[in-house]
Amino acid sequence: MAAFAWSPLRALMKKAGAEIVSRAAVDKLMDYLEEYAK
Repeated sequence: MAAFAWSPLRALMKKAGAEIVSRAAVDKLMDYLEEYAK
């Protein structure tokens, strides 16, 4: 299973234009990426 760090994902979302990034949003993206990486 792939492991993703929380902070870089949050920074990526902010760089993509998000003004506010919730913990839940990062967790949801992390879940998606981990499932996609399988």
